[in-house]
Amino acid sequence: MQSAILITFFFMLSLFCYVGYLLIKIPKVAEILERYGMYITAIVYIGLGLYIMFESGTIQHIVKMLG
Repeated sequence: MQSAILITFFFMLSLFCYVGYLLIKIPKVAEILERYGMYITAIVYIGLGLYIMFESGTIQHIVKMLG
């Protein structure tokens, strides 16, 4: 079971890296990422963190503690 998870992880990681490599070779995409990449990364990380907190019940727990 663990080997299937590891194989899937490495396959998907390789696929995402390759797609990212192909995307960066497109001049317009490269320009946008170079200019706004820092902001896009921050928005993605904050959004992911909020999603994880919401799905785990952390936000509801905090609201309950404050209310």
